[in-house]
Amino acid sequence: MKKNLSVRTSYLIISTLVSIIVVVLTISANNYISGINNKNAEKLQLSKLTIEKNQKLKNNLSIVFNQLNTMLSTTNTDNSDFIKQKLDSSEKLIYKLTDNRNISDHSYVEAVSEIDKHFFIIREKIEYLLSKREDINWVYPAFPYITQKLLEPNFTFETQTRLALDAIEAQDGKPYGSQFYIKFVEARELWRLKILNFRAVIVRITGLNNTSQLSQETRLQELHQQIEKKLADIAMLSETEELDFEAEVALDALKQASTDWISNWNEFQQIRTGKNWRGDVSYLNTEIQTTRSDLLNSINHFENLINTWSSENLIEVSEASNTINHALWLLSGLGLCFIVLIYVMLDRSVLRPLSLFSNQISSDNNLSIFNADRLSRKEINQLAESFNSLRKQIRERQVALEYQALHDTLTGLPNRMSLNDRLDQALKIMKRAESSMAMMILDLDRFKEINDSMGHQAGDMLLQEVGARLHALIRQSDTIARLGGDEFALILPNTNTEKAVAFANKIGKAIDQEFLINKKPLYVGASIGISIYPDHGEDAATLTRLSDIAMYNAKRNKQIYAIYEQSMVETGVNKLSLVGDLKNELISSKNLQLYYQPKVDLFSKQVRGVEVLLRWNHPDEGFISPEQIIKLAEHSGSIEKLTNWIIETALKEFSGLNTGEKITLSINLSAWNLQDRKLPKTISMLLIETGFNPSNLIFEVTESAMMNDPVVAREIMNSINEMGIRFSIDDFGTGFSSLSYLKLLPVDEIKIDKSFVLEMLESNNDKVIVKSTIDLAHNLGLNVVAEGIENNQTFLQLLTLRCDLAQGYHISKPLPLTVFIDWYKKYNLKLA
Repeated sequence: MKKNLSVRTSYLIISTLVSIIVVVLTISANNYISGINNKNAEKLQLSKLTIEKNQKLKNNLSIVFNQLNTMLSTTNTDNSDFIKQKLDSSEKLIYKLTDNRNISDHSYVEAVSEIDKHFFIIREKIEYLLSKREDINWVYPAFPYITQKLLEPNFTFETQTRLALDAIEAQDGKPYGSQFYIKFVEARELWRLKILNFRAVIVRITGLNNTSQLSQETRLQELHQQIEKKLADIAMLSETEELDFEAEVALDALKQASTDWISNWNEFQQIRTGKNWRGDVSYLNTEIQTTRSDLLNSINHFENLINTWSSENLIEVSEASNTINHALWLLSGLGLCFIVLIYVMLDRSVLRPLSLFSNQISSDNNLSIFNADRLSRKEINQLAESFNSLRKQIRERQVALEYQALHDTLTGLPNRMSLNDRLDQALKIMKRAESSMAMMILDLDRFKEINDSMGHQAGDMLLQEVGARLHALIRQSDTIARLGGDEFALILPNTNTEKAVAFANKIGKAIDQEFLINKKPLYVGASIGISIYPDHGEDAATLTRLSDIAMYNAKRNKQIYAIYEQSMVETGVNKLSLVGDLKNELISSKNLQLYYQPKVDLFSKQVRGVEVLLRWNHPDEGFISPEQIIKLAEHSGSIEKLTNWIIETALKEFSGLNTGEKITLSINLSAWNLQDRKLPKTISMLLIETGFNPSNLIFEVTESAMMNDPVVAREIMNSINEMGIRFSIDDFGTGFSSLSYLKLLPVDEIKIDKSFVLEMLESNNDKVIVKSTIDLAHNLGLNVVAEGIENNQTFLQLLTLRCDLAQGYHISKPLPLTVFIDWYKKYNLKLA
């Protein structure tokens, strides 16, 4: 039988023919498009650039006229230089349009010339307007009336009124009882009120081209009529009573001054209500606006010309697009024919043989090997061979997956699932044999520090080494498994309590040995929890749970191992209850409270600072120690909320105190806080919220807290110190930090631990330690605080040793805020 072509060969023949046709059509279309693009690309680019220049020109002119209107409407604004700058910029744009040699169209040249002509005219007029604005008489034609014609009658009226009043006073001797004196005074007050209204009118109309009547103008006319009537009353009174000659002369002068003033005022009003009240505004409206309209019309005409030119180019492109569209339809037809041919080929050479192959597989599903020799296509035979190979691989992978499901991929040890299965089996065997069995759960100490500082790869290598050491220790009947993380479990059949303890010590010694990871020596410890069958439990879940409780008890007490006891459960339950109560306290703050203990200057005895101390008066358990509160918060994940509550509450309470002196506020930070990278941002937000001065804030940290992860602690302390906040080393002398490391930290103060201060009067060694610490701190430029001062002898001894600050019950015990305020007032009264 003639052998058929393969699917690939048939596909290649058809694809080659179709591809040749497509390539020929594509090259033809590409050449056509290239010709159109080369023809119109330059025109489109020129059109785009010209439109951009034209738009910039319109924007510049719009800015010029806006600035002109602003300058004319606001008398204290002079934008002359900016307007001239924009005019220069516009002139350069017009020059660029004129100098465009790439466009030789006659209508284009005429349109640009028209813009240039109108721009030249409007520039001359604008520059004329700007120069004339320096002439105030041109800007305000009514200005002479304000400065002279209305000022002179006012001066005459004031002067003559004063002369009349002086004459009446000299004649009568009792001026305030004279009717003439009173009426002259009234006339003068009305005149002054009229002048005030005149000034208000001037202020209101300056800078405005508003000809409407103002309320002050109406009031001014009313006041003038009242003045005329008042002067007429004085004249009538002089007919019945004798008036001093000088007063009569002054009266005539007042009448004339009033007449002259109102006459000049009417002339001023005619100018204000006329068209030429503002010379510059009138010039802008009559001269410049007309030319502006002509210029904008020429610019719009030019823009329409460019758009028409661009439209012609778009028509050419549209025609090219139609041609390409026809070519695409042709290619689509070819593609459709290609799809039909491919389907027919696939149906005859692939789909039908596959159907036969599927039927064969279904009928021979119990066979391990499938035979496809009778099928005619090469690919189908290859498919059968691949399928047989795939079945083999699936079997192998099933075996591998079963192993992975029961083993830890990192250490190769059994995992939790496998442990539970083996534990159930071991319990059944121990029940039948009536023998005891030990269950151990082991957790590594300091593993997180190694993982964080050296990376997860080093942590994985350490876990592999630990797994190998533990596996080397167990018997063939024992089981070791990795539960996850740094936690391992061991099943020890036929093992009582004594044997379990001996084996736990053996594990502890093995784990305490050096681990060499990446050529670096590492040391870790282990905390082991032990439960015994049947003493502590008879099922797998109970033994696992009790071993876990014992392990946490060993870790908490820093022991190698701990055997389960009932009291551990009671302690755990009580701890869980306190954890829940603490979380509720952080919401309600009913029993959480801050106490304040003062720190005084040993030399001046002035209060220089206070330390914030946390107190929790539990309704059932009484006062909970701060150390226990911190441990509960860290264990329950509430330490961040607790720290934020302490800092926020302290800053708010202390910000409200008005001591009149600079007193620092000291707040303690835990080891966990020095690993919290969010702490600097939180402190910054609280400082902004409360307005507390950061230079008055001190954070106290212990040496051991800094050494948990020195790199991260130093980074966080530096970030906080950059805000202006200082640091103090608390309990100095009890930790294990080096002086060389302390020099690298932003520390301003150290606090000598009270264990040294309390015994310094009886112990010479403690006194030497205190003195050396003070001298060392002073040499490093640090302040020294001694805490734990309980008597005056210790206070005086520290004064002799030149210690800076003192803190302790001798001065004051920690006090609630209100009590501390009373104590502080009384303490200052004693010092005074």
